[in-house]
Amino acid sequence: MTALAHDIRTNPRLRRHARPIRWLAIAASIALLAIFGVVGTSPALADDSTEDAGASSIVHVKLRSSAQVPGWNLTVADVASIEGGDAEHRDSIAATRLGLAPSAGEVYRVSAAFVASKLLDAGHTADNLRVGGAATTVVRPVVTRIAGSRLQRGALDALAEALATDDPRLRVEILAETTPRDVMAPAGVEGVSITYHPRSTVLRPGIAWVDARLRVDGRALPSVAISFRIRMVGEVLTAKRSIARDETLDASNLELTLTELTRSGSARALTDFRDIEGRIARRPLAAGEVLTARDAYRPFTVRRGDSVTMLLDSGPLRVSTEGVVDANGYEGQEIPVRNARSGRTVRALVVDAKTVRVGTR
Repeated sequence: MTALAHDIRTNPRLRRHARPIRWLAIAASIALLAIFGVVGTSPALADDSTEDAGASSIVHVKLRSSAQVPGWNLTVADVASIEGGDAEHRDSIAATRLGLAPSAGEVYRVSAAFVASKLLDAGHTADNLRVGGAATTVVRPVVTRIAGSRLQRGALDALAEALATDDPRLRVEILAETTPRDVMAPAGVEGVSITYHPRSTVLRPGIAWVDARLRVDGRALPSVAISFRIRMVGEVLTAKRSIARDETLDASNLELTLTELTRSGSARALTDFRDIEGRIARRPLAAGEVLTARDAYRPFTVRRGDSVTMLLDSGPLRVSTEGVVDANGYEGQEIPVRNARSGRTVRALVVDAKTVRVGTR
């Protein structure tokens, strides 16, 4: 636009062509204004006493010098007073949309000619309509400030509810990080609604995020991401003393200790002696070291190739023979066992490290 204007000013040929175009545009604007009565000398804007009897059906749209709009859309009712005519006609004119309302920090200037053109586009006619009042309406938005501290409190409540635990041995603290900035939003006709959405509901130490989603009159604003630090303290199993690899784990070498849990290790710590029944250490543990699920494992009761006694109960009779285990197995697990004499393989239940039972089904 600037470059074109410069060319017209400096180029005589363009200037000669521009003059008639400019005068045509001005003439068209004056005609449009005259049609709707926005020119000061128009008889349509004369005093009521000079109007004929049919003037009562004319609707007068009088622009105000300034206006404030709370919502997203700008209508004729936002920038002008509407008088005369019947109620249905006034309501139709009032609801005519002029475009989007200004956002926070913006200022619009709406001219009478612009309002008149929008009314024409909407199907209204000049027969029973006059546009007047101020030549231009300065439009500003009605803005509401949403405090960042308010968003942070709402996000904290939502996260606390999502991460609630009934474990009496675990204490969880949710610590606020940096307070988000205040948000400037349109006030809206129906107001601002805020919902909070934790990105994860898994309880673990470290950083947790909550998205605050804002809507004004059903329209979404950019969400606000709010961070918190999760601190967890709980009783976990730790080594009383140094524990050797493959050493049986029990109350003689482990104890419950109140410890701050970390995301890397102690968050997966074992917290109950029942978790280690029948388990041994997978690796050496130093005194005071936290025991995790990876550090304890349950050894097989029998291993492939072990010699076992095969028992078969048939009523009052019990038959036993030697067998060879064909797969690793735990106590109470059914595994394949090969009869050492006949070479036949059958399914047998592991009783202990030396015994299996056949025909328990």
